Amino acid sequence: MKKVLIRADANSYIGLGHVMRCLAIAKELLRMSAVLFVTADEDSAEIIRKCSEQIGIDVPDSQQFRIVTLGSRWDDLEQEIEQLCGLIRQEEVETLLIDSYYVTYPYLARLKESARLVYLDDVNAFSYPVDVLINYNIYAWEEDYIRTYSTTLPEMHLGLQYAPLREEFRDVRRVVRKDVRKILILTGGTDEYNVLGSMLDAITSAITVSCCDDDKTDSECVGNDQIHSRSIANEIKSSLDDNRTSDTKEVTIYAIVGAMNRHRDELYQKYDSHEDDPRTPCGKVRLEKKSVIVQLIENPGHLSDLMKDCDLAISAAGVTTYELCACGTPTLLYTLADNQMGIAESLRKNGLMTYLGDVRQDLPGVVSRAVKEILPHLENATYEQRAGQSNALQLLVDGHGAERIAKIIVR
Repeated sequence: MKKVLIRADANSYIGLGHVMRCLAIAKELLRMSAVLFVTADEDSAEIIRKCSEQIGIDVPDSQQFRIVTLGSRWDDLEQEIEQLCGLIRQEEVETLLIDSYYVTYPYLARLKESARLVYLDDVNAFSYPVDVLINYNIYAWEEDYIRTYSTTLPEMHLGLQYAPLREEFRDVRRVVRKDVRKILILTGGTDEYNVLGSMLDAITSAITVSCCDDDKTDSECVGNDQIHSRSIANEIKSSLDDNRTSDTKEVTIYAIVGAMNRHRDELYQKYDSHEDDPRTPCGKVRLEKKSVIVQLIENPGHLSDLMKDCDLAISAAGVTTYELCACGTPTLLYTLADNQMGIAESLRKNGLMTYLGDVRQDLPGVVSRAVKEILPHLENATYEQRAGQSNALQLLVDGHGAERIAKIIVR
């Protein structure tokens, strides 16, 4: 049986993205080869173990899927070159897949001498000395790589057809509801900037304000202790006065708490109290014309089920964006890393998703724009707009990217 070595890391600094997309590919590879998943340290190895279980990698033969720790540094890959080359020889590895932003020219060039080298890229940082280059992003164009390479280009596979999503995102069937009643918020594995907490505070408070009478004070409105200022609350309320409906409706916010969320305890303290507390956003917040339910969710078994069941999403513009595309979920995007800018801008320019801005530069502004985008969906009938977006998004991503990459690797 063929053997493929995958090199990737995960931790609270770089998040889970590299590992999750490599595990999606690994699951497909296991149908055709053995997989040796190599990582820098034991902390990263433990994350890989947990994530592999979550996505359903269950291999009876321990030799077919193994996790190996190098005891190296994830941010200084050159120091592991000889050790990794030795492992490649020892394990008789035919093909090596690397997914890391910390690769260097000497690192890749040396590994290419030891095995067929496939690199998963999304930044086009330099002319990678590899055999196969894969960039699965919407903004990946051959012309950009031609400008980067002064010598012969590697074999390239570019575009969304290679988005390495898990099997659950293949050929998703979606039904678009008339009203927006379910909102999904995804902020990645670590949520360094506490975007989830900021979004929950603002959205629950804004919906509350939209239901308060004009002659009520802030203190009389449920949850107004979360409003940053009276002027913001009144601005939101004023923008909705002309479009408010009289129906009693319930809004559920599904908030995904990442595996390494740095603000987990704070979130649960605020949003996981007793349901009978009328001022508690979790459970049920009873308002004059609406209810808000906040559900904090960790390790969702099938994220695709939540995505296709929710009417609207807020998400960082990483790989999760392509999962939302596959599920046809209308989405408000924000960025928190340079490599996310291309995704957000490309989808915005094509009118497929709304870009809220970069939380590193203006978190309050991103949150405010999110609230102003969401509330009209709750008050008005935006079915046709959302149905059109949903169809267009699903045409972009079919969910078979990991399968296609696996076939490229083993051929």
